[in-house]
Amino acid sequence: MAKIYGIYEKLGLNHFFYGELEVNEKHLELENLVKDIQDCKIGIESFGETIKPTKDKIIGSQSFKIYSYLHDTLKGKNNVLLLDTGFENHLDSLNNEFPKEKLKSNFERYKAAVKSEYYRRIGRTEVELRNIISERPDFAFVGAQHAFEMYHPTSENKIFLEFPKNMEEINNEISRVVQYSDDVEMMRADLKNIYLEYSIIPIEELLPEQKKEFEGLELSSKKFERLYKFMENKHLDAKKPDFIGTWGRRCFLEGFFEMYIESSEDGHVKGTIKDCLGDAEFHGEINDESIWFNKKYKVYLDPSAASEGIHYEGHKDKYRLFQIYLGNYRFTNSLFNGAEPFILCPYSPKNQQKIINSEDIEKLLVGLAAE
Repeated sequence: MAKIYGIYEKLGLNHFFYGELEVNEKHLELENLVKDIQDCKIGIESFGETIKPTKDKIIGSQSFKIYSYLHDTLKGKNNVLLLDTGFENHLDSLNNEFPKEKLKSNFERYKAAVKSEYYRRIGRTEVELRNIISERPDFAFVGAQHAFEMYHPTSENKIFLEFPKNMEEINNEISRVVQYSDDVEMMRADLKNIYLEYSIIPIEELLPEQKKEFEGLELSSKKFERLYKFMENKHLDAKKPDFIGTWGRRCFLEGFFEMYIESSEDGHVKGTIKDCLGDAEFHGEINDESIWFNKKYKVYLDPSAASEGIHYEGHKDKYRLFQIYLGNYRFTNSLFNGAEPFILCPYSPKNQQKIINSEDIEKLLVGLAAE
């Protein structure tokens, strides 16, 4: 049985005007714990040169200090191993697939970002958990989000998470510093004198508001997991969709969706739509001239997925000989009344590749019409 400790790594606190502000930190409970550990097998998440490139590190400059402290304190009296050994293979694969000279289009940049996020959020957790299972350390120290996602009620491993215990005080101090500092440099220097302190809590004893933060990050990882698997497998579901389309603006891959018609009567259709944000139910009408449908997410894979309904309306335009619909969608209950574009066409492997590889809607329409 391993005791797994999750190290809290969120040191940037958002301010409405200055953006992310960085404070200092104290891991006193964690530091006191490791002082008495000896003659044990220890697993620690990597903090040094073994993880490259720098942009793919999960830990920030201050988090480096606690990982460095743990390593330096424990290595003399214990057998220490790096838990993310093997993770560098993912990063080498990423660098080989997306060299800098290839990242010229939104499509390639988005693909690289998706795979990077997948490896950072999910791939790293999988590598660390696999090494914990195979190496069976007595103690393991990883990022708190990784530890949270390793938890299973039936596991013999015990998981403890750091969580800020003086957040309200910190927010008050930040407000005071921001209000009375004469310039930005002085303000940021004063913020270094503010210390975020942590308690260590068994995962089973997390309060609902504490679990909510970890659950939100875990949920947002599912978006990248679905997109990653889509890029690998070329489909979002084992079934073949009836229609495919995109609501993406900068990158059509981001907004790619599959439409499954489950019932149809006199032009009225019902079914399911899957995209990177989740699974939605829809109903509407489709004919040779136009289409409209309303959708509402039922399964969420990302916190940004709308909780309200979304109305889509499109028409066959200059490509009337082909079943290609171009239109706009609106959030039904939102104060924002602007319309965003979408495109929809029958599923085929060729149509799918044209959609996810395109960046210009006019060129995409011409390509689809040439099917």
